[in-house]
Amino acid sequence: MFEWVEIARMSSDQTKAETLKFLKELKERVLEEKIEETVKEHIEEKAEENIQALADTKLQILNKKALEKLYESGYNWQETGRKLTELEFVNLHKRMVSFQKLSGSQRYEELYENHQ
Repeated sequence: MFEWVEIARMSSDQTKAETLKFLKELKERVLEEKIEETVKEHIEEKAEENIQALADTKLQILNKKALEKLYESGYNWQETGRKLTELEFVNLHKRMVSFQKLSGSQRYEELYENHQ
């Protein structure tokens, strides 16, 4: 993960700016690797939730590899994925706040009102 060899090669005649730039780039690479590793671990886990259809339903399933190909195929798919991710994040945040601020009966009333 870390490139200690590169760090060891840094000589005393390097400027402070060059050293800081190198360390910043190294930090970004490490963070990228860690994020990719975390996402991969999460995707490979079994789902914690299940959804049951109450009526006949036709599903479209998109696995991770197919999604990656779509993202690689063009900007529009990347933007669509980003927007869907943002939407899910907002929904998750609202749900977390409701657990912190609303009572069980208030959450039930909100659920009933929003999903009739």
